[in-house]
Amino acid sequence: MTSQTFSAIIIELGLAPVLDELRAGAARRNHFALVETVLRLGPGSALARKVLPKVAAGEIFGWSLGETAGDPALGLTIHRGEGRRDSPRLRITAAGLRLDGVTHYSTGNLYADHLQVTASDEGNNVVQLVVPVTRAGVSIPDDWDGFGQRGTGSGTTEFVDVAIRPEDIIDRQPGAPPPPPYASSFTQLYLTTVVAGVATSALQEATAQVSARKSNYYHGLNDRPADEVEIQLVLGEISADVYGIREAVQTKVFVDRLSQAVIARIFEVLSGRGIRAEAALDSHWRNARAISVHNPAIYKARILGDHLVNGRALPAGLFF
Repeated sequence: MTSQTFSAIIIELGLAPVLDELRAGAARRNHFALVETVLRLGPGSALARKVLPKVAAGEIFGWSLGETAGDPALGLTIHRGEGRRDSPRLRITAAGLRLDGVTHYSTGNLYADHLQVTASDEGNNVVQLVVPVTRAGVSIPDDWDGFGQRGTGSGTTEFVDVAIRPEDIIDRQPGAPPPPPYASSFTQLYLTTVVAGVATSALQEATAQVSARKSNYYHGLNDRPADEVEIQLVLGEISADVYGIREAVQTKVFVDRLSQAVIARIFEVLSGRGIRAEAALDSHWRNARAISVHNPAIYKARILGDHLVNGRALPAGLFF
């Protein structure tokens, strides 16, 4: 499958009904990102031997990245400075190995069969594990309260005295290896592609509502809003913008900015019915905003400008 075909599929997942909050699109990002990582590492890697048979059987993976441990498969950490103190820790007890801690922004874990977990042990080694979500002590509360992407399960994942078996451990090393160049580019492109699906869905719903309206304002020029030149013009311009977004899904800064403007503009062609709660058209903007804010475009724009005027190389780590 080519990257263009895959992008087209993810855009279609982004066309989920407005009240479904794009569960199928963004919620699968970490699963596909793990598969991409495994393919990059090669079929002989320990992670591949653990993950690929389960993926082939139709099982879904989530991602629990400890902020103090990062992800050794990608050679990445999330933050500068001190990470959260509740990041997963692996400890030795009389009963065997136990895992405790919390990971945050666990998009898709609510629908996963297994979790790839990165944790620190008592010697501050980075440990990679694969743990089934059904293991006693694993809890994935549906506590995501963001104003968008409400159905993606992007809240917390909790580990309380979880028994860890030797076969659960994929790797253990003193520190993360040097990151491969642009190892997380896939996750960036994936979310940007979902945003393109949101914009497409907004256009489709606005068009359907305009077509269904049977009455117009008294000062309009036609009985049906669908026959109004101004409304046709706005929908035509939005359609052109959406086409550009779909074709430019690899340029995050452009897609994030234009998609939010496009979605906001659909209300120009709707009446008061367009802002009723039952229509829920505001969720298109909220979903696009919630996805794009994961990796703020202002940092990308600044770095692009620095590269343009100073020739400074783009970062090769997380979020790029």
